[in-house]
Amino acid sequence: MGSKKPNIKAQRKKQQRQKASQHKKKQQRRPLTIILSIAFVAAALYGIVMLLQQEEAALAGDHVAELPPNHMSSGCVPRYETTPPTSGCHQDSWERRWGIHEGPIAPETQVHNLEHGGVLVQYRQELIPGLSNDYIEDLKLFIEELRSDNRYCKVILAPYPDLPQAIALTAWGWIQTFEEFDQVAVRKFIDDHLGKRGREATLPCS
Repeated sequence: MGSKKPNIKAQRKKQQRQKASQHKKKQQRRPLTIILSIAFVAAALYGIVMLLQQEEAALAGDHVAELPPNHMSSGCVPRYETTPPTSGCHQDSWERRWGIHEGPIAPETQVHNLEHGGVLVQYRQELIPGLSNDYIEDLKLFIEELRSDNRYCKVILAPYPDLPQAIALTAWGWIQTFEEFDQVAVRKFIDDHLGKRGREATLPCS
């Protein structure tokens, strides 16, 4: 007997059924793939958020809400939510250079320095009866020695009238206060924030 001729029509139908079956399975797997992909992305984002929160928690000071960094020439009026200020409307031009100052610095000028990545160390200007103010001289010596290293060029020390605490440290969006001079804590705040905050933080010290 001669061999049967292949039924081409039947073979095509079989192939079509196989393709349809494979397509159906693929379509059934697609929602699961999408769900797994969304779950993976969500887990990754959660991990990133947690890592950033942990890094922020390790930084010295308190992170406060940042006000828009507008210049007074644009018509903004300086209004600040912390004392001393940590962000917001400020002077357009420089009035106070980096370093140690014997007189207070206007808040709207301070904020300009913060925008440039600086850290301000300010102390209560008024003498408090019954309390020692020796820490002020210790603070001045510490900042002077620190600034002998050019990495700390953008540090300012100045008195602040009516400061609620003995010492206040500020960077753009950050603040920490003390009732006594803690050299280790002051150094940590400076190291954590100097040159890292403010939209113009990368500009060179001048």
